[in-house]
Amino acid sequence: MIKCEIIQDLLPLYADGACSDQSQELVEEHTQSCPACSKELAKMQNGEIEVHIQENTSVKIGVLKSVKRKLFKKNIMIAAAASALALLIAFISYWSIFHRDTPMAYVEGDIMVQRLFVEVSLEVDGMAAGASIMDIITSTKSFHGLHIASRMISINGVETEIMYLCLGETLATKWWPDLSGQRVHRFLDVKVAPPPANVALPPIEPPTPPPVEIYYLAAPLNKLRSMSDEDFYAQRNSGVFLWSGNLHTK
Repeated sequence: MIKCEIIQDLLPLYADGACSDQSQELVEEHTQSCPACSKELAKMQNGEIEVHIQENTSVKIGVLKSVKRKLFKKNIMIAAAASALALLIAFISYWSIFHRDTPMAYVEGDIMVQRLFVEVSLEVDGMAAGASIMDIITSTKSFHGLHIASRMISINGVETEIMYLCLGETLATKWWPDLSGQRVHRFLDVKVAPPPANVALPPIEPPTPPPVEIYYLAAPLNKLRSMSDEDFYAQRNSGVFLWSGNLHTK
């Protein structure tokens, strides 16, 4: 805020109509909120105080320069605030369009699950071999990401993997499905048992994974992590059954 001393230096110029438009605006803005300066100006305008405009040019220039510096700083601050606000709006818009992931509603026939045996050969200290299971999620619609929540739960004495899936979509995958997102997601749990170095690779036998039940649940899955096993398993009643078994080849 401009100090009263500077405004009072401008009051004679303002009362005489000799100040610039910017100085006039500054005086008017200040006197609206400053009773002392407003009263001083009123006295000048009513003739109670004789107005003597300082003839010393250097003093006038000093006052005007001080006012201009204040106005310049004010304009810089306004410009900086406007730029920061514009960047914030641009970032929020970008994130909302391309990264704000919301659960995709399930439509029958849109999503397919495959659980396949995959032979994996990796080199670890010479040679190694291993085998794993790959889960493939295929959707007829473009999606942004795949969310998974799974847990081993004993069902009738059998350890069974209960898995919930949820596809996430963004505004970008809705508006530009052919340019944004994906339609197939693969996730692989690689298990490698390296043999001794320079030993021939043994035949790879398909592993025997535990039975699994896979459901689609159109809801945020992070809340499931803190649930008890009983509540976790009960969520299947709100989901859509996709697949169950040990190994699915197609």
